Amino acid sequence: MKPLLFGLLCLLPLAAVAQAPERSLRPLASPRVLAAPATPPVAADPAAEPSARAAGPAPKLRPLARPEAALAAIATAPRDPARAETMGVTRELPPTPDGIQISRRPKARPGDIRTLARVQQSAPPSPKVAQVKGQICGDPALQGIVVGRVTAGLSACGIDNAVRVQSVRGVKLSTSALMDCNTATAVRTWVDKGLLPVVGNYGGGVSGLQIAGSYACRTRNHVKGARISEHGKGHAIDIAAIRLRDGSTLSVLNDWGKGKKGRILKASHAAGCQIFGTTLGPESDAQHRNHFHFDTAPRSRGVGYCR
Repeated sequence: MKPLLFGLLCLLPLAAVAQAPERSLRPLASPRVLAAPATPPVAADPAAEPSARAAGPAPKLRPLARPEAALAAIATAPRDPARAETMGVTRELPPTPDGIQISRRPKARPGDIRTLARVQQSAPPSPKVAQVKGQICGDPALQGIVVGRVTAGLSACGIDNAVRVQSVRGVKLSTSALMDCNTATAVRTWVDKGLLPVVGNYGGGVSGLQIAGSYACRTRNHVKGARISEHGKGHAIDIAAIRLRDGSTLSVLNDWGKGKKGRILKASHAAGCQIFGTTLGPESDAQHRNHFHFDTAPRSRGVGYCR
């Protein structure tokens, strides 16, 4: 009996070992094994180019140079005329030390309105521009206001392109004088050649003109039925006195024919005879005893009327 039990006990382990592969748990595969490719890697082609095998790993890219470095490179780069002509730039841009080419920036437009606005705001006003600002008749020496066409009840009166003259060559008018540009230009010529040189430094020089009349739609000497005066056409100006810088005046009514003041007035009147179509003064008639009358009425044979 004992030998039989002993034999049975020896057979039990053998039965367990025989069935172990079907019932025993197996350990999970490691993550490296799961991540491995299903197929083995392909071996390198021995026929590949030697240069490709010797090249080694790809170079590491670096960031572009900062704007300051790019600007410095532009400033110091040598000029390449052929390249500049082809690309429309003035300097060839060198690559950075790591071999990356610097991008070019387009040139600013010459007429960029924002650039022009910044320049105009920052630049101080020019005296020359200030002088030309109020010019009339295309002459900086004539300062005033452009009026345009002036009409009146009488068809013979009026001005096509009228201006209001306020100063002539820096000589101020006591009141703006309405006339056409042809007459305004003649007044400027008289101031330049027949007034400033004659007065000179007397009384400190000329500072202004006392105006007695300019445009007015009326007949000559206000006579009823007479022809329309040159004043009615914007061709005339009346001057009663010359103002000096020391505050004194040369009055046509009070100083004509009297001492140095009278001589200056007579010389100024005579200069007008060389410039205007008509020049009248105290010796012409009673209507002009207190002022000079200058007008640009055309005269036959180019000879003006002077009295």
